Amino acid sequence: MTTPIRRAHRTRVLDLPHYLIAGDESSLSEVELGIATLPLCAKGRIFVEVESADQIVLLDAPPRMVVSWFVRESASGALSLPGEKISRAAAAWASEMLVEDHATGVTPGVQAWLVGSERTMDGIREVLSDSVDNASVLSAHSFQL
Repeated sequence: MTTPIRRAHRTRVLDLPHYLIAGDESSLSEVELGIATLPLCAKGRIFVEVESADQIVLLDAPPRMVVSWFVRESASGALSLPGEKISRAAAAWASEMLVEDHATGVTPGVQAWLVGSERTMDGIREVLSDSVDNASVLSAHSFQL
């Protein structure tokens, strides 16, 4: 007598949402909180913009989440505007990774958590507004932080 083999149910990686967590030096604890709530199988990007390289810390993210730090201070000491570098990175990520559903005009399966200051996050919010449903873009205000 043979015992039938049961196959474990697996969620295809393609069916999982893409996550984008974005923050700045004023919201590092919120970025860490967002990372802590991600499932282990989460995939996507974590963008953090800080004023100087001294503010970069180790973030413990799931294996498929890529952490990118953007420093406003250049080697010459000049500062870029808040949100400038992180907005460009979010635009590049969105154009490469987010594929629009032609029927609805929005990108399914995307969760964006924008927890930085309004000035820093405005550019990312603008980039995502064209391709991601507004209900999928959450801010610190959404979490009552």
